[in-house]
Amino acid sequence: MKYAPIIFILLAVGIFFAFVNPQNEKLLELKKTEVDYVIAQRLANELRKTREVLQDDFKKVSRENQERLKLMLPDTVDNVRLILDLTKLAEQSFGIALSSINISSGAGEQQDGGQIIIDNSKSGIGTIRVDFNFITTYEDYKPFLRSLEKSLRLMDIKRLTVRTSDGPLNSYSVSFDTYWLR
Repeated sequence: MKYAPIIFILLAVGIFFAFVNPQNEKLLELKKTEVDYVIAQRLANELRKTREVLQDDFKKVSRENQERLKLMLPDTVDNVRLILDLTKLAEQSFGIALSSINISSGAGEQQDGGQIIIDNSKSGIGTIRVDFNFITTYEDYKPFLRSLEKSLRLMDIKRLTVRTSDGPLNSYSVSFDTYWLR
């Protein structure tokens, strides 16, 4: 039994490396995962509280202003409504008949139930391009363009072409981008 202590020491070292050490490494990994979950849960709770505060703030906004926000940045693409609104504004306010109205996208075109969308970003904002032509006098053109500028709908005019003639009527072509929430 002279070698018994050495055998027990070797056996203890073997058990440590074969069983205890791998279990200890698994335990450390589980503790790290637990910390990650605790952090994730804390962040989720903060986001939930922020969402509740924002929802409460939005509920404080008057119904009229909520409708104005929906006009400014709608949550759906409604090409038909947009064309009808443009046509109504041009005809009723200024006696202008719009022609060659085109809703397009260029690169990355997607169609969703007849809706054409420019998908130029990974953000929550979608873009559509609207082109149209009309013929009118310069005196009617200025207030029409001013009314487009003052409309609640967000628009970025990309192209504006004027073809003059000898008479009082000129030909105008307008191209703009408008936006919607995805």
